[in-house]
Amino acid sequence: MPESTPSASTASTAQSSVHALLIRTQSNAFLVPSAMVAEVIATPAVEDTEFKRPGIAGRIMWRGIHIPLVSLDSLLLKDADTETRYPRTVVFYPLPRRREHDFFGVGIHSNPRSLLMEAKLAPAAMPEHVDARYVASPVHLNGQAVLIPDVEALADAIY
Repeated sequence: MPESTPSASTASTAQSSVHALLIRTQSNAFLVPSAMVAEVIATPAVEDTEFKRPGIAGRIMWRGIHIPLVSLDSLLLKDADTETRYPRTVVFYPLPRRREHDFFGVGIHSNPRSLLMEAKLAPAAMPEHVDARYVASPVHLNGQAVLIPDVEALADAIY
């Protein structure tokens, strides 16, 4: 029996698509590769930390370890006055140059949406209210401007 091979159009689509999560905070929508996400959980009790940094809402217990809970709105918004209670948390794998157990969580306001999308998106204008240091690119997705975070800058801000 002959081996079946994917058609050229199927192979082309697979190479040009990306699995991503659309996550929403109080003020913005962010697009991240699904491969960066370890788990989405109901936000457990948030504890204060001894070292308050901009964008850090506290820390949470996840799978037996304390991880920082990041407020992307507090980190990215100029003159942010944001709520720090989040019904859900997206737990991310460690960022570049970090130890293998340096996970972190991002507080979100609704369940993330999983997308299979084209790898190339149309650029959007940077929103005026956003601190561009932490954004790799603003893009258009289904007529809406969404932000792709700069993971290197986030790593510097979180750790």
